[in-house]
Amino acid sequence: MFTRYTDFKRICWGTTCSTYTYLYHTKVGEVFGHDKTDFISEGNRFCAEFLATSLKEGWDPLRIAVDYCHENGLEIYADYRMDHSYPLGDYDDDFTGRFQRENQHLRCVNKDGSYNVHLSHAYPEVNAEKIAALKEQAGHGVDGIYLDFTRFPPWVLYEPPVVESFTKQYGEDPQKLPDNDLRWLKHKASYMTRFMRRLRAELGDIGRKTGRNIALIAQVDCQPAIVTSPSGRADVNLVNALDLETWIKEELIDVLAVSRERTYSNINLDYYLRMTRGRKCKLWGVLGQTDLTLFPEDYDWQDYFGGWPRKMIPQLDPRLLLRHANDLYNQGAEGVLVWEMGGAPFLLPRWNELCRLGHKEELKQQFGSQIGRFDGYPKGIVEKKVQFL
Repeated sequence: MFTRYTDFKRICWGTTCSTYTYLYHTKVGEVFGHDKTDFISEGNRFCAEFLATSLKEGWDPLRIAVDYCHENGLEIYADYRMDHSYPLGDYDDDFTGRFQRENQHLRCVNKDGSYNVHLSHAYPEVNAEKIAALKEQAGHGVDGIYLDFTRFPPWVLYEPPVVESFTKQYGEDPQKLPDNDLRWLKHKASYMTRFMRRLRAELGDIGRKTGRNIALIAQVDCQPAIVTSPSGRADVNLVNALDLETWIKEELIDVLAVSRERTYSNINLDYYLRMTRGRKCKLWGVLGQTDLTLFPEDYDWQDYFGGWPRKMIPQLDPRLLLRHANDLYNQGAEGVLVWEMGGAPFLLPRWNELCRLGHKEELKQQFGSQIGRFDGYPKGIVEKKVQFL
C-alpha cells in the first residue's frame, strides 16, 4: 500500500453507490454484479469477478483492508456515495441495485410531478436501507464513515409526504412557491437532517459497544452559489436539502470536506470557516485532479469505464496540486483530501510529488503564506497534447 510512509494518513475505501455495494460482502444489500453475466466494460466485469471470488473463498476485501491499514498506522473510512443512481436500462444496469429496481415508487418527484431518477429520503424505507448498510460497514472496524454528497443530488424534492407536511404547517402549496423560498428549502432539508441524526445515533451505539469512536465525515459541494430569497440566503447545499449549519451545531458530523468533485478549481473556504469556527467540526479541502475543460472535444466517454490504463483523467502538473493544497492550508483547512487517487501511486513521478501534500511548512516556503492564483493553468496545458493516466 503506497500511502505507508507518506503524508497520507487516511484512506477512503469505496463501498457503496446508493444501495449497491462494492468491495465488501454485504448481508443487508446486494453485491455488485450479483446474478449478472454481461457488463458494459471490462473493469466492471473484473470487479464483479473479484467479489464473486472473495465470496467463494470466504475472505472479505474490506476486512482485509481494515486490518492492513491498522497494522500500518493508517486510518480507513468506508466511502459511501449517497446517490449515484442511473435510470433503469442505462449502462446495462451495471450500477443499478436490486433495491432501486424494486422501489421505483420511492423516487424523488420533480416540481412538475414527474419522477426523478434518485431515491428520496422522505421515505423511511430508503433511510432504513442506507443506514443498515452503513451500520454493517461500521461493524467491519473502520475508523469512520465518509458520506459523499457530491454524486449526485437531489435527495428530497416534491414527494407527497413532503408537500403535505409543508402545506399543513404553512397553509401553502410549495409547488406554487418560488424555488428559492427559504421556508421550503429548510423544510426539505429537515428530512435529511433526520437521516443524519438517526445515523449518528446508530454509529454512537456501535461505538459504545465496541469501545471506539466512529467518525462521520460529509463531502459536500462548494460551488460558489448563494441563493437569495425575500426570507433570507441559502447556499447550494441547502438548495439540495443539506442543512450544514444544523449538522455542525448539533455535532452530527466530525468533518466537513468541501469539494468541487474531481474538478481542479478554486475553493473559497471563508463561508465554511465561519460555519465551523468555534465548533467541534473540522474543515477539510478536497483537491480535484483534473478539469472537464481539458478533455478533447472528440473524447470517447466510454473510455471512462474502460480497462487499465484508462484514458480517463487528463493529467495536471502535480505541482499545481501542491500549490492548491498550500492555498487551502493558508485559508484555514485542517486537512486535504485528494479526490479519486485511483492509479496515481503507479505513476511514480506524479506520486513522488503528491505524497508531500502534508509538508505544510515546506509548501509554505515554496508557494508563500498568502492565497495565490489557484484557479489557473500552466502555459500550454489546454493544448491538445494532453497526457492521460
